[in-house]
Amino acid sequence: MPREYSPWDMTDETRAELGRQREASMYSGVPDGADVEGIVGQVGRERLLEAMSGTTDRSSREWKNARDNLSRWRRGARHPSPVNRDRLRGAAEADRRQEIRQTGKATVRVDATVRTSKNRWGYAEADLTGPDLTEFLAACEAGNDELATQVVFDAYGLDPEFVLSIEGIEGFDISWGGPT
Repeated sequence: MPREYSPWDMTDETRAELGRQREASMYSGVPDGADVEGIVGQVGRERLLEAMSGTTDRSSREWKNARDNLSRWRRGARHPSPVNRDRLRGAAEADRRQEIRQTGKATVRVDATVRTSKNRWGYAEADLTGPDLTEFLAACEAGNDELATQVVFDAYGLDPEFVLSIEGIEGFDISWGGPT
């Protein structure tokens, strides 16, 4: 069961920058949704069809539609719609999270101006494994960048309850056994 943290006082700009920085680091090298061949190369045809159709049943209408659409996109007869580009990108991002999950360890460094009750300081770097890694990846998947950051601070050894706010974000770097 995920831990509960109290919310931090951040501006909307800081919160948005936190999300942009985390996604840029975590998904660097992941092809754009319009790059169908790149996504097929990263995810694999079968896993991509499962993600696009939502089923592993090859006889289902959904799976056959996904197969036919993928075929059209790959040969250039059609281009994916914005909704399908988002699905393709989502499949590639899920593949990246699975890759990180399989390594069993990720090193996460957050460079930020952090305000605690006593002072301001710069960064937290933590090796996430086990439940911390699972919780971090689940927060990333849900788009909850604040929770993902709180998991990092907790693993670093700073109780997120004592962090009052993040006043600026300079970097969010994630490294694991795969490409960075």
